[in-house]
Amino acid sequence: MSDLDKLASHWKNSALLLNKYNDISFDKDGLAWVDSYIEHTRNDKECEGITLPLEKRIFIWGAWFGEYIIKNFRGEWVEPKGMYKGFGVQLYSGGTPVGITYPFWKVQKRFEFGKQDSLIGMDAMLQSIINHPDILEILSEA
Repeated sequence: MSDLDKLASHWKNSALLLNKYNDISFDKDGLAWVDSYIEHTRNDKECEGITLPLEKRIFIWGAWFGEYIIKNFRGEWVEPKGMYKGFGVQLYSGGTPVGITYPFWKVQKRFEFGKQDSLIGMDAMLQSIINHPDILEILSEA
């Protein structure tokens, strides 16, 4: 098993453990709950009475969001070479790679900037890319 496979397994297990104890589904309702939870706790030092540093909250929710993307968009964890953003999820449209998204980075931005960087908005954008992969070409030409 490669190091990436081990990390992906760890992230998946973290997300599933979170799901098990909090009954957070990997669907739109679960995404709305997570997005709202981050909004309500993003400036807090404590979450439900347990002190959690921001880095751990980014890891927990980044792992959950990555698994959400994998389950809903049939992606897979990847480690792009030469990328500063770290580990990402490769997206496909009809079996063709169409891009990589970075759930940990997105969650970090969600904590930092609030509602303007919502996970729900990211979900809608990913759905558009999957449904219309040519949109990336159009955007790159603009």
